[in-house]
Amino acid sequence: MASPVVVLAARADDLAPALEQLVALAGAGVPVTVCTWRGELAAPVLTQRPLRQGLRRLLPDRYVARADAEPFAALRSELVAARAVVDFCPAGDALSEAAQESAPERVRRWPAAGADLAGLLAEAQCGTLAEIDRLIRAREHDSAAELIGSRGGSSPTMAACGAALLGAIRLTTGGEAPDDLDDLVGAALAAADREWGSGQAALATYALAAALRLLFHPDLHADVEDPPLARRPREFLRALHASSMFQAVSALPGAVRPPAAPAPSPEEPLRVVLLPGTYPRFAEPVAAALAEDPRIELRECALGSLDPRFKWLGFNTAALAWRVTRHPDGAGAGAIAGTPPSTAELFDDAGLIWADWGDRGAMWASVDAPPQARVVVRLHGMDLFAPWVQFIAWERVDDLVLVSEPYRHLAERILGGRLAGVRVRVIEHGVEPERFSRVETAPGAERLLGMVGWGKIVKDPLWALDVLEILRGEDPGWRLLLVGDELGGAAGHRAAAYEAEFRRRLDGPVGAAVELVPFTDDVAAQVARMGFILSASRRESFHLAVVEGALGGAVPVVRDWPVFAGGPGPAALFPPEWVVPDQAAAAARIGALSDPVARAQAARRARAEAVRRFNPDSFARQVRGVVAG
Repeated sequence: MASPVVVLAARADDLAPALEQLVALAGAGVPVTVCTWRGELAAPVLTQRPLRQGLRRLLPDRYVARADAEPFAALRSELVAARAVVDFCPAGDALSEAAQESAPERVRRWPAAGADLAGLLAEAQCGTLAEIDRLIRAREHDSAAELIGSRGGSSPTMAACGAALLGAIRLTTGGEAPDDLDDLVGAALAAADREWGSGQAALATYALAAALRLLFHPDLHADVEDPPLARRPREFLRALHASSMFQAVSALPGAVRPPAAPAPSPEEPLRVVLLPGTYPRFAEPVAAALAEDPRIELRECALGSLDPRFKWLGFNTAALAWRVTRHPDGAGAGAIAGTPPSTAELFDDAGLIWADWGDRGAMWASVDAPPQARVVVRLHGMDLFAPWVQFIAWERVDDLVLVSEPYRHLAERILGGRLAGVRVRVIEHGVEPERFSRVETAPGAERLLGMVGWGKIVKDPLWALDVLEILRGEDPGWRLLLVGDELGGAAGHRAAAYEAEFRRRLDGPVGAAVELVPFTDDVAAQVARMGFILSASRRESFHLAVVEGALGGAVPVVRDWPVFAGGPGPAALFPPEWVVPDQAAAAARIGALSDPVARAQAARRARAEAVRRFNPDSFARQVRGVVAG
């Protein structure tokens, strides 16, 4: 089989300047053929120390083609099929003349040929990294690690990318963050900057992707009590923010926010495009609020339906590459990104774009918004811990809407100066109370705890089991109702270990007091069975289920969400009496209200607070106020 790279040399010493690139090509899986004279170079190629340690050791399956004086047939077949021919021979040498006759358009003399080798190396490394990326997305982690092991040392860039990706793989499969996480991320970012500076946009994108896969790995942030992004955001993101590539591709050069538009009217309505985002049901109240205003012409579109790469919060190299292509120097990343559908028909006549969730679609909209359109982004929860908020063109965003005061505080700490010039607003969810007042509290509710939407680690149902066990130690009549999808959808070691512990606990004495109810649209009927609604979560931005429980007649018991430790927590959102610091305090609050009369009084107070604080009409007015400017 022909080799993409053919090297012509008369003396071993002549290869020394290219040895590093040739070894890197070999390590990246690119076949290299060295063509020499039989009598002059055959022995030195095999015996000279630099070549023996380099080419011969790393190219065990390649051969030395000896160009005998007559004929040159084997050499010519290699030259015709090669993508690059690097000529180290002196002028007039028969090898050079044969190459010029056979493939003159591909023959380059050293050192000019160095650029050709660099391009081939970058292309080969991109191919390897693309395959590793595919394997990781397919959760074929062993195969990805094996490929990294075989190709990861071919160059400093591949070594840095491979080490960061191995760190991410081991975090997924083993559940533990690498001790040298900062160093791994820093090395991958340095590689990205180096390749970006040399014009290799695609390879730089893969290096940046390797850093982001580890830096924003869900197991670091999604369901732990002390995510580094919440505890020390400035320090944790310092290397990313210092990266020259990140600084270039996360900005939008020349972006200008539009001036205030004339007030809309029914005759000249404001055209609003609503992007429902990762979890569309949260955008439904926004759509309803805007649809009620005759001065607004509303269109909804899930950008993920135009291109699935822009659908979710999780990391996606192709979506990152698309963002890179939006920089003048990033066109080379188009080999990864492809060409997403045009948003021109959707956006061009829009006066305002509302992106619900800070996901890939919000990033896309912030970059492609037409000049006259204002941009509003609403953040909800996990989007702050995903990479895409870092790549939203905030200089093009007019308003950022957060769903609670604790979440606003966290967003401002994580995004920092990126929000300069952005109006930051808090609009808490509105919940229609009538949905829950039509169902009367069921008999026996005074001894029933409940959770709605419990089947994720971040919801921490083990905390609820702890509370139940404490209560049953005093009164075995206490029970727990868990409504919604069960654990089991998440991948990785940590999720599997948590689920195993939960199942073990259910198999124990407490399991007989736990009832599992599958997902249902009739939440009100299930809430009516509960005397107490628990928020056992490690992190929430609002926790709609608790408000729904309060409206349905249950007494809220809200864990002081540990992710927000040191800043405003749920007591900045709910009445402080709802909030407890730990399981013992939760059991004490519940036990103090176990008398039916006391519980009913507390439930009435909680419902009144929920109606007052989370009024859907107030929510709708505030949403329309944002749109009005």
